[in-house]
Amino acid sequence: MDSEFYVDGITLAYGNERIGNVKLMEHQCEVRNAKDKLVVLDAPTGSGKTLAILLNFIEYNKNTNKSGFFLYPTNELVKDQEDAIANLLNLIGERYALLSQEGPIGDVEKARYIIAEATGEMLESLETISDEKTQGGRLEWLLKYLTKDKSYILLTNIDTLYLVTKLKYAQPKGWRLLQEFTRRFGFLSVDEFHLYSGIMYANLVYLLHLYKEHLERIVLATATHNKEGLELVEEALCTKAKKVSAKMASAASDGRKVRFPCKIKLKPADASIAPEEVASEVKAIQECNSECENLVIVDSVVKSHFIYEILSSKYSNVSEISGLVPKNSRKIDKITVGTSAIEVGIDFKTKFLVAETKNASSLIQRLGRVARHCEGDAVLFIPALCHSKICEELNEKKRENGMISYESFISVIKKYIDDPPAYYDFAKSKYGGLLFAGILSSIIQASNRGAIRRDELERRWKELRPNFLAEKPEDRYSWKMYRDGVINAGARGDMLSVPARYNGDYLRVSIFDIPRLDFQLIDSKDIPNLPSWIKEKWIVDIKGFKAGKRTRLIANFVSEYYRRYSWPEVIKTMYQESNGSTNFTIINDEPILERSINKLLHGKFIVPGCSEDWRLSMIENTDGSKLIIGMDSLIYCWLNSEK
Repeated sequence: MDSEFYVDGITLAYGNERIGNVKLMEHQCEVRNAKDKLVVLDAPTGSGKTLAILLNFIEYNKNTNKSGFFLYPTNELVKDQEDAIANLLNLIGERYALLSQEGPIGDVEKARYIIAEATGEMLESLETISDEKTQGGRLEWLLKYLTKDKSYILLTNIDTLYLVTKLKYAQPKGWRLLQEFTRRFGFLSVDEFHLYSGIMYANLVYLLHLYKEHLERIVLATATHNKEGLELVEEALCTKAKKVSAKMASAASDGRKVRFPCKIKLKPADASIAPEEVASEVKAIQECNSECENLVIVDSVVKSHFIYEILSSKYSNVSEISGLVPKNSRKIDKITVGTSAIEVGIDFKTKFLVAETKNASSLIQRLGRVARHCEGDAVLFIPALCHSKICEELNEKKRENGMISYESFISVIKKYIDDPPAYYDFAKSKYGGLLFAGILSSIIQASNRGAIRRDELERRWKELRPNFLAEKPEDRYSWKMYRDGVINAGARGDMLSVPARYNGDYLRVSIFDIPRLDFQLIDSKDIPNLPSWIKEKWIVDIKGFKAGKRTRLIANFVSEYYRRYSWPEVIKTMYQESNGSTNFTIINDEPILERSINKLLHGKFIVPGCSEDWRLSMIENTDGSKLIIGMDSLIYCWLNSEK
C-alpha cells in the first residue's frame, strides 16, 4: 500500500484593504476592523495571524491609548514573535523601540510603541542593566517608558500575568504592578489558544474572569480551536465571541499562498520509537539533499539528545534545541533536532521535516514547520495501530493528478488519531475551585502581611467567583490544601524540577529526566556567581546522558488510607496524612539527590492511581502501584469523581 502522499498547498483569499504595500487577506481585514470585546481567529499555520492581531491592537490603541498583553505558550515563541512584531511595525510604518537585555534598540523618545519581553528569563537577564535586585523590581523598571504618548506591546506568558495577579512579586512593587496592569493595559491576545489545557487552561479562564472589567479587547488565535474551550471563555467574560475564519481563495490569483505543496511519507511507529530509526530517515534525506536544511522533532528530551549525537558524529552543522539545552546555546542549523519547544509558531525556512507524532494536534503543529516558504518533504512517524487505515483512506482521496487537498489530509488524520483530552470542564469543578481559591488566598496573604483570614476568603469567594464555578471546595479539607499547597503553585501547576548546570550554563531539569542523566550533586554555596533565581541547596551538575543502566525514582508511600477511602476522599486524606513529607527513594546510591527531591516534593499533593494520559506526573511505588504527584492529582481526582 502506498504510504507517500502529495498534499496540496493552501491559498487564502485577499481582502479589499492594504497597509502600505501589504495587501491584506480577508481574515486579516475582518480581525483588524473587529470592535467586539472577544474576537476568535481560526486560521492555519503561516496565515498571518500575528499581523491580524497587531492590526486589531493598533486600531484599539488609537482610540484608547492603552497598552497590550501578548500571551504566548512558550518562551521560544515569545522570542520569535518579538522579532516578527518589530518587522511588521517597520513594514507598516509605525514608530517603535525594542527593549532588550542590552538596553533600548531604536529611538525611545520618538517611538509610539515599546516592544518588551516580560518572561522570567528576560527579567533575570536584566540584572546587567538594572539596579533592581528582584524580578518584580525589574518588571516595574521595564515599564518605565509607559507614558501617555507611548504604549507597550508586552510579550509574555501566562506565568508572569499569573504572578502579578497573585501579588507574588515583593511588596509594594507587587501592588504597583497590579495597579499599572489594570489601569494601563486594556488589550490581551492569546496565541495558540488550542495548546491550553488542564491546569493552565483553568487558570487562564480564571484570570480572564478576574480581569474582565479591565480588559476591553481580547483576541484568541488558534490553528485548531475547540468550541468547548471557547464556551467557557465566553462565560468567564460574560460575552459572545466574534468568530473569524480564514477563507480559501477561489483562484490562485485571488489570494496569497500560505502553504506550499508537500510530499509526506507516513511511517508506522510503536510508542517507543528508537532514536536510530529517526536518525536513519535524516541520513537518507541528507544523502540526496546535503545542502538543504532539515528539522527533526521528537517527544522526548533524551531521545532528542541521542538523535543529535548520532547525527553530529556524521555531519557538521547539527544543533539541538530542547529543555536540556540552555537558552543561550540554542540555534537553528542545517540539521536542527528538537522537542515540542520548537513545534509552535516559529517560522522555519526548512525544506525537510522528520517528526514523531502521537496525536493529531501535534502532527498538525509539526507539519506546519515545513512547506511555509517553498515545497517541502516530510517523514511523519504515526501510531502503528492506525497507519494502514489512514493510508488506505488517503489513497482513496487522491485526485487524478495524484494530489490530496490539505483539508482532506487533515480530516483523515483527525479521524483516526485522537488528541489528548484538554480537560476543559475541570475548570468548573470543585477541584478547579481549589485553584481559584488559591489565587484569592495569595492576594489576601499579600494584603495581610502573610496572614490568610478565613472569613475574608469566604467573602472574596462570594464576590469574585465565576458563575460556572458553582460548587465551593469543601471546608473540612480545602482550607489546609489551598493554604499550604495550591497557593504557591504556578499557572501551569507544579514545577517538578531542580536546578542544574550543563556545559557551564544553568537551567532547570525535570525530576523525571534525572534517571537518564550522568551527574553529580554540588552544594550551591560552593558555586561563585550563582544565578539569583536558584534558591535550592543542591545543584545537579550534568556530565552527560546515560545510554545504559539508569537511576530509578521509586516512591515509598504505603498508607492504610488506600483501603479505607474511596474517591474523591483519597486526595484529602493523603495530603493530610503525608503532610508533604512523602518518602521518595532513589535506587542506585544517590542519597543526596533523594533528599533534594524530597525537599522539592514537600507539600505536593499525592494520590494513588494510574492514568493512560502520559502528560500527568506519575511515579512508581515500591508495591508496584502508581502514584500521581503534584497538581495533576487534582485532575486525576476530578476524572475519577466524574465516573
